[in-house]
Amino acid sequence: MQPGSFEEIRDLVFTRNELLRTGVSEREITRLVREGSILRLARGLYATAQGLEKLNPEGRHLAHVFAINRTMRAEGPFASNSAAVLHSLPLYRFTSARPQVLVTHRESAANTRYVARRVAPCKDAELSIVGGVGCTNLERTVLDLARFEAPERSLACADAAIQLKFPADRGDDLASAVQVWKQGLLEQLARMHRGRGVKRAAEVIRLADGSADSPLESVARLRFTNAGYDVATQVKVAFPSGEKYYVDFELLGLNILCEVDGKVKYTNAALRRGISAEEIVYEEKRRADRIEGRTKKRLVRLGAAELRTQSSFAVWLRDFGIPLPRR
Repeated sequence: MQPGSFEEIRDLVFTRNELLRTGVSEREITRLVREGSILRLARGLYATAQGLEKLNPEGRHLAHVFAINRTMRAEGPFASNSAAVLHSLPLYRFTSARPQVLVTHRESAANTRYVARRVAPCKDAELSIVGGVGCTNLERTVLDLARFEAPERSLACADAAIQLKFPADRGDDLASAVQVWKQGLLEQLARMHRGRGVKRAAEVIRLADGSADSPLESVARLRFTNAGYDVATQVKVAFPSGEKYYVDFELLGLNILCEVDGKVKYTNAALRRGISAEEIVYEEKRRADRIEGRTKKRLVRLGAAELRTQSSFAVWLRDFGIPLPRR
């Protein structure tokens, strides 16, 4: 989810008194905050801009959550995006937001500069402690995201939650166990049928299957489904030699395979593990040729730009000559 462990991110947060004990004066703190060298995360809690710059958006949000957690007294659990980062769920296209807290014991609650509050009931069975911080449990977090966040983000989180709940090797068949878990979520949604976002959340839960290796793959499955295509995921292509590949999608009935690639696969040196971008491109080309030769099916690729919206996805379908789905 983010560079650095929970403890490393927690250690980025310090109090005003801790800063004063290092010899920094009150006047210097004010100046450093004004200059942007130090960022105020909550009342009396700070982090250096340099420390936060090393983190991705989810990691920065987690630092804010840790800061707010140190100021809370009788507040409720962290929820939604804030619970998601505690559970290490990926937040597709997340930039920033105030940590969100559920308020369960009052009829109204005001937001502040540092915290967003939402009044909603939450049972003890829906609570969890992650990294020493109270939040909604994995299931309640998935349901809240599915109800209140964009389908792209909530589906990616639901897929990741299934992988956390049911860890497995590629090719393992966990369909029945996953279906039972999803049915439990759908039954919870059915009991709140008049609630906001329930219908949309049910659609997300039904589509989630835990097969995605990345949020982009979750979004691709959403785009294909919304466009009316039937797809199979993680399609195995086996060779007589015993070697096998897995392809992200097959458009059923069209003899088309699809791979989803993010730009980071080629540009991030850490992910390349010492292999040059040119070598990766070459190996991917050889892999594609072998898959097409073995399956006699066309292999196409798409990335973040094509998946950004349903409209941009429709343009990609047209430009690549992908046939309309068979009804």
